[in-house]
Amino acid sequence: MTAQWGTTPDLKKDWKANTDISEHSNRQQCYDSYCKKTRGKAYDCDVLLMYHGTEEEKAKAICQGGYGIMPQRDVGWYGAGVYFTSSFEYTYMYAKKNDLGQRIILVNWVTPGNVLPVHAVDDLKGKPFVPGYQSHYVLVDQKGRTAAGITAKYDELVLFDTSQILPCMVLYVKKRYSNKTDG
Repeated sequence: MTAQWGTTPDLKKDWKANTDISEHSNRQQCYDSYCKKTRGKAYDCDVLLMYHGTEEEKAKAICQGGYGIMPQRDVGWYGAGVYFTSSFEYTYMYAKKNDLGQRIILVNWVTPGNVLPVHAVDDLKGKPFVPGYQSHYVLVDQKGRTAAGITAKYDELVLFDTSQILPCMVLYVKKRYSNKTDG
């Protein structure tokens, strides 16, 4: 799937046109969170360091051939794409264990392009990107549900064009000490 480069409307102008105060407020909070991660800039050339949890064999294949080797995208709640987060803790929950009990996490450089701040009312499950945007960004709670305000602990960034992603390293992670069992 190829994003529609060069036809991108102004992000703020497009979603800010909605007159629903609650929805507008939640989208603004999501957008503000994204801007903090990009040093206050929201240009099409942002480059972010993001995590992706997966299984060992997929990580090796992605490192050799990029994310384009993946025949399927995650259907996901926020669009059918490749999911990333800026939170190592959140990625750890999704990463699969290998035979040594290590979780596999890919560290990637990504270029989100024009970002749609996702709101709880958006019905994006299994759908491609919203025209005019190259990625969807959402604030989530610890269970991956859309969240706002005090409940927003993590974020998810959904990319739809694999040319926006550069995997740069694989981390093999195992907790050494914990009062809880490692699920």
